This record gives sequence, structure tokens and C-alpha cells, in this order.
Amino acid sequence: MLRRLFKIEDDFKKESLLGILADQNCRVILDSIKDKSKSVIEIAKDTDICASTVYRKIILLSDNKLLRTFGSFSEDGKKSFFYKSRVKSINVFFDIGSMNVEITYK
Repeated sequence: MLRRLFKIEDDFKKESLLGILADQNCRVILDSIKDKSKSVIEIAKDTDICASTVYRKIILLSDNKLLRTFGSFSEDGKKSFFYKSRVKSINVFFDIGSMNVEITYK
């Protein structure tokens, strides 16, 4: 399987990713959806995080391009969304005032 490594150059993006890594709910959600796509309700049940918090974190993770989003229609026409982590790893290196952040995508 081909993995893609990206070095993050933008300081705002670095700070945002560090905030996500520091957020326990974000880490738990990413872990929950690393192998299988799930709906917000499934994530909430699997992680014991309330659905409203899962929704907020999904938006944050999506805004930072850390998720794949899938949509499907039920027989009655209702659209459902499912989320899966795109992240294999995030590495942070700090060396004398310099910070490097790298993301490896699946």
C-alpha cells in the first residue's frame, strides 16, 4: 500500500495539528475510525463521547484533512455520512526553536 508523507510548512496548520494531537477526544475518534468508516452515532457509541462533541471534532478533523467522508442514501432517501481516518501517523520534531510536523497518509 502506497503511503504519502507530507511535511507541514504553514505555522497555523502546525498549531492546529498540535491542538488536535493534544485533544484526547480527537485522538480517540481517530483511533475508532482508523480501520472502518463509521457514522457519528457509531463513533459516539464506540467511544462513549457524546454525539454533539463527536460532531464538533469531526468538523475539526475534516477541516484539517484528516478524514475521508463517505455518503450513502437509505431506501427511504435519507443521506448518511460515514468517516474514516486518512492518517497513518503524525510526527512532530522540535529542535532548538524549530518545529517540524509530518503527516503520513494511508
